[in-house]
Amino acid sequence: MINEIGFFQLPEELPDRTKLIDDLLQLGIHPISKDAILADSENYYQELFNHAPISIWEEDFSQVKTKLDKIRSDGVTDLMNFCDHNPSFVKELIDSIRVISINQTGITFYGADNREQLISGLSLVLHDDSLDLFKLQLQAIWENQITFSNDGINYTIDGDRLDVNVRWRVFPGYEQTYSRILLAIQDISIQQEIRQALKFSEERYQAVTEITSDFAYAISLSPSGKYEIEWVTDSFALLTGYTFEDLKKASSIDSFTHPDDRTMLKAAVKKIFQGQTVTLEMRFITKTGNTRWIQVITQPVKKMSNSHKLLIVGAAQDITERKFAEITLLETQEQLQMRIRELEKRSLEINLLTTMTNNLQLCHSTSEANQIAAETANQLFPDFSGSLFLNSAKSQVFQLEASWGHPPAVLTILQEDCWALRRAAPFHVHSEPRTLVCAHSRPITEFNSSLCMPIIQQGDVTGLFYLESSQSQPDIDQSALRILMAMSEQFGLALTNIHLRESLSEQALHDPLTNLYNRYYMEEFLEKELHRARRSNKTVSVIMIDMDHFRDLNALFGHPNVDITLAEVGDLLVHSIRAGDIACRYGGDEFLLILPEATIEVARERAEQMCISVHSLSVQSEARPPQPISFSVGIASYPDHGQTVTELLRAADAAVFSAKDRGRDRVEIAS
Repeated sequence: MINEIGFFQLPEELPDRTKLIDDLLQLGIHPISKDAILADSENYYQELFNHAPISIWEEDFSQVKTKLDKIRSDGVTDLMNFCDHNPSFVKELIDSIRVISINQTGITFYGADNREQLISGLSLVLHDDSLDLFKLQLQAIWENQITFSNDGINYTIDGDRLDVNVRWRVFPGYEQTYSRILLAIQDISIQQEIRQALKFSEERYQAVTEITSDFAYAISLSPSGKYEIEWVTDSFALLTGYTFEDLKKASSIDSFTHPDDRTMLKAAVKKIFQGQTVTLEMRFITKTGNTRWIQVITQPVKKMSNSHKLLIVGAAQDITERKFAEITLLETQEQLQMRIRELEKRSLEINLLTTMTNNLQLCHSTSEANQIAAETANQLFPDFSGSLFLNSAKSQVFQLEASWGHPPAVLTILQEDCWALRRAAPFHVHSEPRTLVCAHSRPITEFNSSLCMPIIQQGDVTGLFYLESSQSQPDIDQSALRILMAMSEQFGLALTNIHLRESLSEQALHDPLTNLYNRYYMEEFLEKELHRARRSNKTVSVIMIDMDHFRDLNALFGHPNVDITLAEVGDLLVHSIRAGDIACRYGGDEFLLILPEATIEVARERAEQMCISVHSLSVQSEARPPQPISFSVGIASYPDHGQTVTELLRAADAAVFSAKDRGRDRVEIAS
């Protein structure tokens, strides 16, 4: 069965349910966890609850229901009469209400500072004439109704009167206990004032009508709509500014009728000729050009002798104030709906930004962060196209990293081409006027408005968000600017964290002098390669290198000069290995190369080539002649020379000692 939000559920007892799910998966339709749907629904409910512009309560009336059932079992049949004679029982019921939750609007509405103050002061809210509304709610529960709506009186905790409309509904599944009720309380003070004003106006109208209308008239009317004024009361001139002579000179009633009401008036004339009495509300144009609303009651009297004209009489009442009050009320309701939609939109924006921030904190790389930012921007700005540019090398060039909507006009941006990058501040181009436009934007005839938002990390401009609306899209407003600014700040912080983690990771795994991997990473990498070799029945070879006469070189040339040579050795080793091999600094003058899937013969060949290549390096000093470098090298291979990291390194180290014993500058294989 397909539900209202576009999902469907498959009953557990459905025949061939598993096969049906498999068929749906092949069609690209993926099942969604019911728990996930419920969680999303609950989150959405909480957001609406917390941000609703009216007072919303969630209450437990179970004790009230129990007490009402008790007095019913004791023989009470007329609840209202019982409550009128037992005010203490009503107070007991008020104290039995348990408030589960209340939104901030409700707390503010009743003048409380916090939830606890309001709950403890419920007796101040419900007392005296406000108990009438509460008794009506009790009667609804007494009659087992699951919904309620009525107007009445409440009080703030400071004693100010409130005209309210109370509506509630029992949550499904709680109809027997009334232990969970959703209750909405709306301020209807303005509506009450309008109703009172309208009631007063109506009473005045009725009183005046008993004497006379605002004006009365008699008209002879032809089927074509042509008319002739027979008479009109003097009050007509006071209301409209027209005299009887003005009416006699006019060629048509249309001269005094609002253009939008002329079709309605023609239809009314047809009904009058059919003998019907017509009542209608229409707009009358006064002599000064103002518009007055009037209610007209027109009745046919008789046909004129020797003519097809019809004599009609009528009375008109000025209802301008009432119509304006109705229009004002309608506008107020529309503004309320607009505010609710605005709050819902703001809530969605906050949720999207929060989700983006949480996801950015989990990113391991800039590319992941770029993708998340682009997806979020596409959701936040569905009416606009956009791009993300980043500068990774602190140069003047910003590269395109992600985009959404229409393809971007450029793939790179120079800092001098963008006012936002040059000013390190947002740059907004409105539809009109356009004094400055960035050089990277499309021609001004091809877009409506644009927004450049710099991404700043620790004071440096490192990127740019660019939004653009086409000629057919709405203008980018201040709301979009505010959202994109918040998004840019969060994205900049995320990039800073990612770069910091990458820097720390780099420092933790590399030797700072040679930029080779350190011993910690070497042992971890070798352990993984041995596991992989066991599963695939492959070999792993290690080449251990010891610089000959290292201590003597330090003593003769000094540590700074030897350190320079060590860095050169590290560079030589990196360029001497295959992709997939790694070079590590094992100790002060010791290095280790790990060659996955390399045989002893391949390792020996590589080691001997390095022994030759290293002769091109030497320790330099102004005080001494250059001293060439040589290696003593030992090779060990899994599984021939060891099964574990420790065994393999011990075998390679023994081979190094063998190379030293046999004269250095040579390669030996572990035995």
